[in-house]
Amino acid sequence: MARIVIMEDEASTRRLITGVLKKVGHEVSDFDNGAEGLLTVLAELPDLVVSDVEMPKINGFEVLSDIRNAPETAHTPVILLTSRSSQEDIRHGLAQGANEYLTKPFDPTTLLAAVERQLLAKHQGGASDEADSAFEATRPADLVFPSLGAPQTPDLQLVAMAHQEEPEPIASRHLGQAWAVSMQVHDEQLLRDALGAKLWRSVLRQLFLPVSKDIALRRADFLDLSESRLVLFFLHQDHAADSGQVPSHVRAAQAVQAMLRAGVQAKAWLAHNLPDQPAGQVPMLRLFTSLHKGPIDVIRVPLDFGGERDKVVGPTAQFMHQLRDGEPRVMWRVLGTQAAVAASSNTYKLGAQMDISVGAQEVRVHALQAMNPAFNAGEALDASAWI
Repeated sequence: MARIVIMEDEASTRRLITGVLKKVGHEVSDFDNGAEGLLTVLAELPDLVVSDVEMPKINGFEVLSDIRNAPETAHTPVILLTSRSSQEDIRHGLAQGANEYLTKPFDPTTLLAAVERQLLAKHQGGASDEADSAFEATRPADLVFPSLGAPQTPDLQLVAMAHQEEPEPIASRHLGQAWAVSMQVHDEQLLRDALGAKLWRSVLRQLFLPVSKDIALRRADFLDLSESRLVLFFLHQDHAADSGQVPSHVRAAQAVQAMLRAGVQAKAWLAHNLPDQPAGQVPMLRLFTSLHKGPIDVIRVPLDFGGERDKVVGPTAQFMHQLRDGEPRVMWRVLGTQAAVAASSNTYKLGAQMDISVGAQEVRVHALQAMNPAFNAGEALDASAWI
């Protein structure tokens, strides 16, 4: 049967949807937020997605937009199942690319009928490797304009433009200090060109799949995802230990571990699946992980097709995108800034240090060589994952 991903933050509804689909034999993965669900969709390429709209971290409209914008999931059937039932919401969902729009409360038989209808349409559409290869080879078609016929000279009149009000500025919320942990592929363009589009996307799936299933992701307060870069943000909590919560520096350290495990697994997968190539033809897959602590601001960003999402802005978010571009280029697998190292004493074994330029800033960075076993979220990693 089909592999289906469910995204629904309300537990009882999620259990109902999952139970209905499993009862007829489908393989179901369910998530309570759009971020984890989206990463799993991009990693596993399921046959169909059923998504709520109002969800934490990333809402359903944005999930749908990202699914449609990724070549490997552009044609994956998506059913929106939501309590947002206005005609405007329905138009938004369908215009953005939803295959069906169902409203709550829903009849399980209606959901099953929609699922089977979309799976049948997908099967008849012939989504095969050959079609995927054809997609990769397609260039934009030349634009052909219809004939306008004989030129006409209508009377032209100048009409004053209506006054347009200035858009209201988007207010930002300052949330204080946060730990930022990033994972990115070094020399992304070179690797993409050497591997080809299809194998490159498979490598990204190997990277994001284990991270998407790790508890470290679910503990992140915010995330920023681009094609080969993932940044997680963990808000600093002064009294987390007293309240029984996992301290933010420990959550960040466990996220570093999750990213390192993903890198080790992706390298092993690529070594096993890489077609025979002359030595030196394919660059080494190098995954860099970086750790920083700084202030973050959050804004509510309206989406093109309805809804809003939280987006981290400000100097820390910008810093994380520039950090590995500093000169001289820092090739350490795991890097911590001075701000992160000073705030996480006794968490990491420190190696070399240097001062680099990040934008207009001079920043001291450290090689992180190992992590305190007390903070280890999974199996121990050998030294090659760190140094």
